[in-house]
Amino acid sequence: MIKVEIIFGNNIGKIYDVKPLLLKWPQFKVLKNQAFFNVVTVDVGGVGISWNENIDLSAFELWWNGKWFSFYAIIKEVKRWKLMM
Repeated sequence: MIKVEIIFGNNIGKIYDVKPLLLKWPQFKVLKNQAFFNVVTVDVGGVGISWNENIDLSAFELWWNGKWFSFYAIIKEVKRWKLMM
């Protein structure tokens, strides 16, 4: 699985699985490349995350479709980003 770990402004953590997007949207297939996946950044104002001008996810998408996680869980190969919500 290709996942992003997000910590929202209210300190709730969510994990968003990007893998389904690889099948649904052709532009997301480049995220299979770990080096490219790792260039993800938080958008100005914390309104989402972006890899480039064509590949991004809104905070709304990450919040509603992410899965809650415990801060005490050990998670491998995941990036943490603080977003406003």
